[in-house]
Amino acid sequence: MSNLLKRTLICLAIAVCASGLLNAGGTKEQSSKAEMGSKFASVKPGEKVTMRFTHAGASEGEKVFMSNFKKHYEAKNPNITVDFIVLPGGEALQKIIVMTSAGDWPDLVGLLDVGDLAAMRIIEPLDEYFEKDKDIKKAHFIPEVLKYSEVNGKIYGVPITAIGFGLMVNLNLLKNTGYKLEDIKTWDDLLNVSKAMTKDGVFGYGFCGTTPRFMYRDFYISALSNGITMDRMDDPNNKNRIMELLAFYKKLLPTIIPNWASAEWADVHKYVIENRMGMLTTGTYYSSYMSGFSKACLEYIRPIAYPRGPSMNKSPAYVASYAYGITTGSKHKDVAWDMIREVHLSSVGPEFTGSIHTPANIFYDKNLVKESVKRYFAEHLDAQMDILARWQDIMKNAVPQPVVLGQVDIERSYQQRMFDYLTGKTTAEQFYEQWMTDLKKIKQDLVKKK
Repeated sequence: MSNLLKRTLICLAIAVCASGLLNAGGTKEQSSKAEMGSKFASVKPGEKVTMRFTHAGASEGEKVFMSNFKKHYEAKNPNITVDFIVLPGGEALQKIIVMTSAGDWPDLVGLLDVGDLAAMRIIEPLDEYFEKDKDIKKAHFIPEVLKYSEVNGKIYGVPITAIGFGLMVNLNLLKNTGYKLEDIKTWDDLLNVSKAMTKDGVFGYGFCGTTPRFMYRDFYISALSNGITMDRMDDPNNKNRIMELLAFYKKLLPTIIPNWASAEWADVHKYVIENRMGMLTTGTYYSSYMSGFSKACLEYIRPIAYPRGPSMNKSPAYVASYAYGITTGSKHKDVAWDMIREVHLSSVGPEFTGSIHTPANIFYDKNLVKESVKRYFAEHLDAQMDILARWQDIMKNAVPQPVVLGQVDIERSYQQRMFDYLTGKTTAEQFYEQWMTDLKKIKQDLVKKK
């Protein structure tokens, strides 16, 4: 983990812990210096403009952010209307592709993946915007996080939050297994814990099988724990590691929720909250997302690094981002960039990151982030502080999540191949051969489209 990432996480934790000693920092909004019409070259004097902005909206923090930013930006720019389009995280990439293919262009998009959108020229590189802007620079962001928005040396998204990935564990179910959190270090440990949790209608492990993105997320997080990165799945040198991973899944299968193939994203999180499931791959978002169902669950759910596989001697963790990009079809790109600026230069951005993730911008006012954490997690502040500290430890072995082209097709292919494997329709060897064939074809199709 870079010093910047480590420093950001530590500063956030210290700031919140010190809340009793510090006075809340005042909100300093950037003032408008020009009337609408002279401020943006793309907007005529007196012209009314609606800026369409796709955004995730599953958590309370995301909903509050959209409301606050709309009020903030429209107050500063009376001729501008901000129209948020809420897209589920697991479907956002595909929906943006479908929208733009039909000529339905948003101006800004919230991004979990930039690769395919950049390759399809749906979003444009932002390097020139950074170069011309005196207030927002690339150096303001955690390097590993900004790297996730890079394709072929160009930046396509401005990160708002840093996202780390790991495994959540239900402490209520763990206490009867003979294990402590710090004891779960290897796949064998995970298997033993999951087996001990599985009884009387309770299962040790699960994942969302209905959404290709979320089903594949479980696989690529566990694959990294055995030394396989997302961009090297089809490397022949990794075949043995993948076969080890497939064998691990088969051993884990009796302890996986029986309805994994039909389980929705919300379902698997509710199972953990309701003490019906013990473990689920997760990210730094889980505190905010699960608090929408039950704030009390923060007291008994903790993250750990995904236990290492037999081919690894440590447990690395992916770090990615949620970023904002400007579409190539926007008629008001200068306004779109100004909106991104306002997220970072006003109080809205820091307050949002405190509610859901950790900041990607290392120059955020830590007092604003701290106050947001206190506001969203007031009833369970000590628990959330412990969760943040654990994420800090997990991300000491941070690996920038690779940008992979053809992500949607890869996820769909994996979902089908893994379904066949886990239901006994294919062997591990057949899974491998069929999936490698799929990945090869996906790459070939990408080359043809260039």
